[in-house]
Amino acid sequence: MVIQTDLLKLGFNASRSAVYLACLELGSSTVADIAKKSGIRRTTAYRILEELVEDGLAEEDLTGPIKRFTAQPPGQLVQLLNSKKNQAEQLLPELTKLFHQTSEKPKVRFYAGLRGLKTMLEDSLTSKEKLVRSFSPLTTDLTATMGQTYTRHYIQQRIKLGVERHALRPYTQDKITSKDWEFQASDPKLKRQVRFLPERLTFRTPIQIYDDKVTIMDLDQQFGFIMKNSALANFLKQIFDMLWNVAEK
Repeated sequence: MVIQTDLLKLGFNASRSAVYLACLELGSSTVADIAKKSGIRRTTAYRILEELVEDGLAEEDLTGPIKRFTAQPPGQLVQLLNSKKNQAEQLLPELTKLFHQTSEKPKVRFYAGLRGLKTMLEDSLTSKEKLVRSFSPLTTDLTATMGQTYTRHYIQQRIKLGVERHALRPYTQDKITSKDWEFQASDPKLKRQVRFLPERLTFRTPIQIYDDKVTIMDLDQQFGFIMKNSALANFLKQIFDMLWNVAEK
């Protein structure tokens, strides 16, 4: 029945819509008659009829020896929906506060494979701050995974978009050779500054922090994730900046 389907769209469940329609069709009727007409168990029909009375869609008749129920004019349904709409509007300010509070829950996206890692790296090009803070290990160099051609393309895109890169690398006694300079050393033309952490601080996982995002990659197994959460990103930025101030150039 089309009308029953439409009632479902208005928030009625199947049992409630069946009882309500039976009540409309029968006029003043007993619970037994309404239950039979609707095909709903008597105890369930009685409970639903009580709910319809409470919502103003039906009324009880207690004048006779047996309780009877009569549907109110269908216009009451519109009044009920309008009443609920008004209640929702009154709740809106409080609900909006809750929405803003919960909207800061971390949002995590996972990536796998070389294409996934490249997608993660390219996301840093969207930085509104125009600055990417990165923990950049040398032992699992990003260039070796991505390839020099792709890495050059990424660097050129970053320069074109005006995104600076501050890279903290683990301490090493080895000097950066001329062939590595393009990818690993400080260079104002490449909008990249590099500093080296104290010897006791070591890491193998590339981490990038920008805007309200933190990205972590596993280059060996080629997977990673981007977490979007301003509280975490801001905390890690503070840690990065403290380390940056004590790191060697």
